[in-house]
Amino acid sequence: MTPLPRPTAAPHNPARLTWQGVPSRVRDRIATLSGADVVGATTATAGFSPGYAGVVELAGGGRVFVKAMSDADHSGSIWLNRAEAKVVRALPAGTPAAALRWEEEFEGWHLLGFDALQGGPLDPARPEHREAARHLLDSIGEIDATGVRVDGAPLEPFAQALADLFPRWSQLFDAEDADARLATAGPHETWVRTKASVLRDLAASAPAHTVGSRLVHADLRMDNMVLDAGGRAIAVDWPWACIGAPWLDALAGCVSLALHTGLPARQLFHAHRGAAACSADAEAAMVAVLAGYFMHAGTEPDVPALPGLREFQRAQALPALDWLRSLELDAHALS
Repeated sequence: MTPLPRPTAAPHNPARLTWQGVPSRVRDRIATLSGADVVGATTATAGFSPGYAGVVELAGGGRVFVKAMSDADHSGSIWLNRAEAKVVRALPAGTPAAALRWEEEFEGWHLLGFDALQGGPLDPARPEHREAARHLLDSIGEIDATGVRVDGAPLEPFAQALADLFPRWSQLFDAEDADARLATAGPHETWVRTKASVLRDLAASAPAHTVGSRLVHADLRMDNMVLDAGGRAIAVDWPWACIGAPWLDALAGCVSLALHTGLPARQLFHAHRGAAACSADAEAAMVAVLAGYFMHAGTEPDVPALPGLREFQRAQALPALDWLRSLELDAHALS
């Protein structure tokens, strides 16, 4: 495992199911649910979902963004689509999310149809697209989620919904192959080793900083933002939605933006409205959590159904570590 160059394109799964790979009976059912024959289909190139995801073109000119997974072939991922459908139905009015048109369980397949957005993928190299992303990250952080109910229950707090994030530095340093894993930090390796106790402490302190009442998407990478016809960025892929501090999506989103542009994540973050509510201690703690998560997850065994995932996670660790090293960590740990 080695550090990777920073990608210039959105992450993608080359093994993703294509439209022609969807069984004909399932394609026919999607056409029925969509209300017209399917005359064309374009598979989405971004993201890691192993099932079908893409835009189908309908007779008469309509378009639907379709997701399709099989219980038999996609048992490790299909729950994400089911969770997303529940979340999207429950989102407050005005949330920048594509509308869900239909959902169905059909002969061992789970099918979703969303409004197809007209503006295309977000290109972080374009200043106007970065501004659209900034507005999206800020606007989600301003949505009150205290009244949101999914299956009759309130959204989970961030620290509970994503509890798996916080122990990653400890898991990394305690791993039998820790030396090989730490080597993936490249130019940051020696620094990470010398800061091991501080990084553990920061991650342990982070959950208390995430408490809040705002909607959190919790996976707002650049490839989970799509432009509408007016150039407004819309958030897609909502299965991880939870409730927490107003700056959480902006902080994580800026790591993604930095990855694709080379711009400093810290500078990008402090241009956000929500950053004003994030204390220096909270910033240090959550950047440490993200860096630890990407370092540890990126050095876990490959997932055959999701080729490229581990490499992408290791690449995301780099801008998070850049950000972390720009902070005076000793001043923030457990202060």
